[in-house]
Amino acid sequence: SVAYTADFTRTHEIQDGLENRPGLSNAVIPPKPALRAKIYRFYQVEGLFDSYLLTGSLRSLEAAKKSLEELLREDKTTFSHDLAYRGNIILCLARGYEVLGDQRLLERLNQLLNEFTNSQSEDPAHQREKHHAAWQYGILWDGLLKAERVTGRKALLDQIKNETVGLLNREAEWD
Repeated sequence: SVAYTADFTRTHEIQDGLENRPGLSNAVIPPKPALRAKIYRFYQVEGLFDSYLLTGSLRSLEAAKKSLEELLREDKTTFSHDLAYRGNIILCLARGYEVLGDQRLLERLNQLLNEFTNSQSEDPAHQREKHHAAWQYGILWDGLLKAERVTGRKALLDQIKNETVGLLNREAEWD
């Protein structure tokens, strides 16, 4: 049902590879606090927008809007966050702007892209030292590709190409 999809898709956290989603807390036993790795909070709006665009479901649209409002209100993303988190936020903002045309989403997207681009160019040696899990690049690149289509920033494609070359040269880090 749409209500389930809206609740399920809106946000969830991944802890040590296990998913803990609102309404499903009894289904997953969280790991002991001493064993917890980073907690990833992902905003998911693509499926909701697809549902709206394919079926005209206003409930899906409202759920996506609610998630984006929460993202704008709570987002403290900076270039110091890991790639998966940044990529997810960029993807949600770009998709939200693409469907809704809300200038606030585009402004925050451009702000994040500027911060990210500046962080890459200001200290490239530091960026090379900071290795990320290979799977995180996929999420970031997905977001950057969507952002490039929405903003027209062709430099984002060059950034993806450069990061791909760097990742391919670090085969030992692939996971």
